[in-house]
Amino acid sequence: MLELLRIRNLAIIDTAEIIFHPGLTILSGETGAGKSIILDAIGLLLGSKASTDRIRLGESEAVIEGVFTLTPAIIERLEAAGLPHESGELVIKRSLHRTGKHRLTIQGELAPLATLASITQGLVDICSQHEHQSLLHPTTQLELLDRSASIDTRALESRIQTWRKEHRDIEQLEQQQREALQKRDFLKFQIDDIDKAHLEPNEDTRLTEEKHRLLGLKQQVERMHAVRILLDENSVLTHLHSAAHRIKPVDQGIHESLTRALLEIEDVTGTLDRLIQQTDLSEERLATMTERLCEIGDLKRKYGPSIEAIEQKKNALHQELIAMESMDLKERRKAWEEESELLHGVCAKISILRQQAASTLSLEVTKTLRSLHMEEAVFTISVIKNDQLQNAGFDSVSYLVLTNAGETMRPLAKIASGGELSRILLAMRHVIAGIGGIGVYIFDEIDAGMGGRAAFEVGKKLQSVSRDNQVLCITHLPQVAAFADNHLHIQKHTSKERTFTEVKDLSIQERYEELARMLGGPSQTKKGIDNARELIDCAESVKIQKETTHTKLSAYPVPQ
Repeated sequence: MLELLRIRNLAIIDTAEIIFHPGLTILSGETGAGKSIILDAIGLLLGSKASTDRIRLGESEAVIEGVFTLTPAIIERLEAAGLPHESGELVIKRSLHRTGKHRLTIQGELAPLATLASITQGLVDICSQHEHQSLLHPTTQLELLDRSASIDTRALESRIQTWRKEHRDIEQLEQQQREALQKRDFLKFQIDDIDKAHLEPNEDTRLTEEKHRLLGLKQQVERMHAVRILLDENSVLTHLHSAAHRIKPVDQGIHESLTRALLEIEDVTGTLDRLIQQTDLSEERLATMTERLCEIGDLKRKYGPSIEAIEQKKNALHQELIAMESMDLKERRKAWEEESELLHGVCAKISILRQQAASTLSLEVTKTLRSLHMEEAVFTISVIKNDQLQNAGFDSVSYLVLTNAGETMRPLAKIASGGELSRILLAMRHVIAGIGGIGVYIFDEIDAGMGGRAAFEVGKKLQSVSRDNQVLCITHLPQVAAFADNHLHIQKHTSKERTFTEVKDLSIQERYEELARMLGGPSQTKKGIDNARELIDCAESVKIQKETTHTKLSAYPVPQ
């Protein structure tokens, strides 16, 4: 329930602190006094869009704070959002700034507006022509129907979500399997491409080192061959023999020097021949190594930067191939189909239960509407079975209503009158009081256009709903206000050329005076007070008598 509301600088409200109590709280006052501002403030606490136009003239900031009683559902949402709940209360604060930099805190911590909307969903139902009306939402309509018959589909919803996820997973795996069949031959080709190379560990490093060594030897042999060819081509030995022979008669010393040079060159020539013959250089081996290194290089470009990486790639390809060839989804698909058949059976039974509950609820709501000055109203819940499973079964629900004779049944969302919609919501809440799922109901001028007797009946229904829920009601009719457990009077006054709104919690004597004013007579006359006292006494006597005018709705066992 809503425990406390603080407002500062919102529209014509300077400051206000309102303490709310369980039961039925009536808000009354002259038109334009500021009752709608209180609704605006509560709407902001529920996540309504903020506007700087709502900030009081001359002020830079408006602040709205609210304290709500925690429920298990709210605690669960706070935990999901990572917000504390140990205080036992839900504390929301919104600050509106003229700069447009608004601020929101939940439990004292900054939070985005989306989090607020999520946490407060279903916490308060504001029924007016300009506020969100949960009864128009198809999901809410289905939930109310289920709750009216105690049909709990949470376990079913969980099963359906698991069933849907399994279907998506199987579809994805089957698609992968189809793609795998197309890819399998390529995987085999890649594995064979690596296998036929017969790679050895560090083979590329060893071959590269050996190739460098052979290339070095080849370079040495080529140089020795070049020197040997020079010696042969220039006939160095022949010229030295001829020179030594010719110089011998002339100078014995030169002859001996030339003879020694000849011997040195002959020795060099012999040494070069021996070295060339002894050098272990295989051109064929060098060519083989070069070819092998090219083969390994091609594999590196395709599969990895090293022989180790190529082997790892081959193992990965092999595992992928094994996974492809071992992928068998037949059993998994069969299990899913069996669960699908079971779910369809459960949902078909729930559809029958909903049809039964819809018939009972439609009759009870229609009966209640006719006591709320809608004598020709007919309310019907249409349960539509779909071909596909929804979150809670096969069904979608549409609330239809006929408000006047000669018209046709229309969806609830097509009703133009906010007053009629409010009375339908009240009738629903009256019929399923205690199991509606929402703790705070706010009715804005639900009694618009009603006479005294119908208004008194509205008051009875509001009082009935407030036995299990907190109800706030803005009204101009004393017949409704007489049923209040708490009565707040909203009035405005002018001081120093500024308008102020004041909220006052009325005592019993002040209630007599306010009802006398609402009755249309002078509020301070004895007769007016007596009329007001009589009306309140009449309402109090009705409060004591619990209503038994509607049939108790049956609970339907949910199939598993």
